[in-house]
Amino acid sequence: MEEYRIMGFPAIITDEGGGRYKRNEYMWNLCFVFHASSSLEAFEPVVRKCGRILKAAEVCLFGYCIRHELIR
Repeated sequence: MEEYRIMGFPAIITDEGGGRYKRNEYMWNLCFVFHASSSLEAFEPVVRKCGRILKAAEVCLFGYCIRHELIR
């Protein structure tokens, strides 16, 4: 049986104005799956950046780019 390691980047967007998301927030966890013997140190910044980009894309999709600066 193969063994794997999972690296995740949880994210949440709170809808301050209401009505955009059910329960006024959107939560997800971006996950990457690696072989158990893989060294993950090199992938940590990549996973974080992908998570930030996806969060920024979700915010910008609704036209809130000007008010939120998510990628630094």
